[in-house]
Amino acid sequence: MHLSDDLNTTWGLCSSMFAECSKCGLRTFFRTGYGDPSKADTRQSTDVNRRLFYAACETGISREGLATLCEIMNMPPPPAHADPHYDAILSAHKRVIDRLCMEARAKVRELKLKEMGLPTNDDETFVDAGIHFDGTWSKRGFTAIHGIGFIISVDTGEVLDYYICSKYCSKCKYDEGKQDGCSDCRKNFCGSSPAMERECAKAIWESSLTNGSKIRYTSMVTDGDSKAYSDVWDIYGVCPECNEFEKATPDQMQGKRYNNWYKSHFESDQKPKNCHRVYKVDCIGHICKRMGTALRDIQKTKGKLSDGGYIKGKSGRLTKTAIKHLQDRYANAIRSNSQGTSIADEKVKKMQTAILAVLYHSTKITDQKLRHKYCPDGSNSWCKYKRGEGWTKEDDKPHHLDPVFLDILLPTFQRLGIPSLLLRCISGSCNNPSESINSINWARNPKHKWAGPIRIEIGAISSMISFNKGAAGRILVMNELGLAGGFFSSQHVTKLDKRRIYHAKLKVKRTAKRYQAKLAKAKAILEKARIRREGTSYGAGLFNDASCHVPSRRGAKNAVRTTRKGKTKNQKRQGQAQTKTKPKQKRHGQGQVKTKPKQKRQGQGQVKGHTQSKGQQNNTEDMEGSFQLDKPPGEPVKQKQKHEGQGQVKGQSRPKGHQTSTEDMEGSFQQEKLPKNPVKGPRKHIQKCLQILTRTRKK
Repeated sequence: MHLSDDLNTTWGLCSSMFAECSKCGLRTFFRTGYGDPSKADTRQSTDVNRRLFYAACETGISREGLATLCEIMNMPPPPAHADPHYDAILSAHKRVIDRLCMEARAKVRELKLKEMGLPTNDDETFVDAGIHFDGTWSKRGFTAIHGIGFIISVDTGEVLDYYICSKYCSKCKYDEGKQDGCSDCRKNFCGSSPAMERECAKAIWESSLTNGSKIRYTSMVTDGDSKAYSDVWDIYGVCPECNEFEKATPDQMQGKRYNNWYKSHFESDQKPKNCHRVYKVDCIGHICKRMGTALRDIQKTKGKLSDGGYIKGKSGRLTKTAIKHLQDRYANAIRSNSQGTSIADEKVKKMQTAILAVLYHSTKITDQKLRHKYCPDGSNSWCKYKRGEGWTKEDDKPHHLDPVFLDILLPTFQRLGIPSLLLRCISGSCNNPSESINSINWARNPKHKWAGPIRIEIGAISSMISFNKGAAGRILVMNELGLAGGFFSSQHVTKLDKRRIYHAKLKVKRTAKRYQAKLAKAKAILEKARIRREGTSYGAGLFNDASCHVPSRRGAKNAVRTTRKGKTKNQKRQGQAQTKTKPKQKRHGQGQVKTKPKQKRQGQGQVKGHTQSKGQQNNTEDMEGSFQLDKPPGEPVKQKQKHEGQGQVKGQSRPKGHQTSTEDMEGSFQQEKLPKNPVKGPRKHIQKCLQILTRTRKK
């Protein structure tokens, strides 16, 4: 049997093969792929080519990437015309996602009808449901030409609908927004890129009125980064009071009618039946970011405080550690009080008390009763003072602030603890599902690579299928494309889903979170130790000098900072030092003062008793021979040296920030050992953390 390949009749990865019998000479023709004989383009759309382009859509590879892959594998290049394949793949994805979204909306409707006590086969009643909404862009920097919006059910966790905004169509040309010669135009938006999220929300809420699901999205969990809520809050019809007080002025907020409207719509669990407004629910994670942003803005304030110190500093000042501590405790105060069955008004009061407890407890107030008056009472309280164990200065931690910060931070905590803001957080919701589907989407269409509207829509629908059905959703798409899944395809998607569920359950455990925190802390300590051992090895513009010095941290900072007159701080200090050391002159004719030191021979360093100015650096040529090491590198150099050219003169002290040449330092960093305690935290603690985490990962 002889097998041959006809290279002139290949269609992408589909090759024409001939099998010829060596005895009888019978020759049989066959292909490496099959297609639909009823279609005209059956040669180009064989299954192997269709599978190749579908794999490219799932992995985020372009046609050029596929060509490179085929080149390295010594295979024929993919077909030059990829549009027919992308159109077929997009049509299959649309058929699958329409079916899945219809099933997801039916689940939500059935669940809500059961909560209302109505039969599940009721097709006339409208139900109200909560959803997560967020928008994303195909490019960073708010200059993208494609934007996508997803909504995810709060009750079932499945994607219910989507919408894509596009300012570009690859099949037609535009003139002032007009289309010519394009039957399936992809351009549907002409506004700015930041307004795409707003347009996506409006289109999704309008489609809920026409898709036949009879579901009203009346609870909107969002991050509050866009004006999406302002366009959809009254789309289902609202009462006259909502139209009057939604954008009320400060004077209107003082009236009784406004207070009654606010309590009946927001603080009461029973909403008015004649009002179907959309209620906004804030993500707790994004609310906590506002606290961190506000504290960092305060940290940028210049000038001295009333106690004579600055805002920044070490212990007792507003450091990064203190900001992180306050932000985390603020989030915990909201989350811990959002649970339970109490009414909304009681939850808000508990949140406000817990938020003030974070600030007062973290401030070193001398009056302990005032410091702990907002802390929870009881033996199970997290406050040591309220447990009856007392409080001393030793109980203060490094991230606790000085008393002067109480008046500075109190307005910020009061602003982020107003009832109108906390009412939107009583459900304890977060927008993590939206962030999750966004990451799945842009794994298929990376933001740093350009993609057309068809690839963008394929990636968006594919991420929705994966979000609702997992990796097994690919089999549904392959069946729509007429591609048999096969044994290995089914086996692989099953393993992927099992592995994903296993790791998801493992990450939510408390032990896993603690181990991850210990691992991050151990890595940070080791990295600081390495940096301290090696010194400064990277910095913008620090190693451009011809002398090739190895600057220290202090020397590197002083070398870059310049004064208003254009001189560096080192030069300024050097000039001041020379001015100070200049001897006083007597009257004309009497000569110089007797205290002027005598100059020694050249090459012996500085004069006895003369100190070099702080931050002063020597040139490599001037230092030649003055700091040469007679001993092997790594051993310390003696301060007292008698012979010429071996270092400093007797009694000379090396100033802080003084630098030596690169040749003199050669080998000193290589043989330097890691100190026992390079930074805060014992070395045994680092090793113990790493050992524990290593055993956990192996398990």
